[in-house]
Amino acid sequence: MSLKVEVISKAAIKPSSPTPPHLRNFKLSLVDQINGNEVINCTDEGVNFFEARVHCELSHVLNHPIAEELDKLLPRDNFYGLGSKPLLSIQVNIFGCGGMALGVQGRTHGILKVFS
Repeated sequence: MSLKVEVISKAAIKPSSPTPPHLRNFKLSLVDQINGNEVINCTDEGVNFFEARVHCELSHVLNHPIAEELDKLLPRDNFYGLGSKPLLSIQVNIFGCGGMALGVQGRTHGILKVFS
């Protein structure tokens, strides 16, 4: 069975005011502050947010995971002039049974470590 995912809403989320210069580099944790390794550069570009309806039950996806089908739960589009690779794209997938799955894609590995 092919997984049918229908994006029902899209939004670009941007800050209402520019990030102050002293907050432009966000360090992810205390260890990162000590080592100076991982930072998120706050560029005020914004993020993509999608809400999608999945036309099947969550249990079907969990019991029969197929990589190509699971890919459909990730955000794909780019819009509203957020550049070719926005810092972050988020897709909330709502299944017919009421279950939800969150798809997240980011420009850098560092920001995605926050969610792992």
